[in-house]
Amino acid sequence: MTLPVLAQQPPDPAAFVGREAFASDGARIGLIRRVVTNRDGVPMGLLIEMEDGAVLVPFQQVSNRQGRVILPLTRDEAEALPRLPARN
Repeated sequence: MTLPVLAQQPPDPAAFVGREAFASDGARIGLIRRVVTNRDGVPMGLLIEMEDGAVLVPFQQVSNRQGRVILPLTRDEAEALPRLPARN
């Protein structure tokens, strides 16, 4: 008898909050502060706090490998992203 193969469930986006984000080259990028969703609650991006401000990375480009949140960017590419203005 063959058992059915169960599809692997994607990780819960809320579980990313508070975790470290890493570049594709292994460098630490920053701390994930928020999952940004659209009006329907579908994850659209991750707000990542870096040393000099926050950046927004599209959620579809993020992977969760070996317990690490990996961005499809190198450290240099992440450093070049525009910073979001600080909220008061």
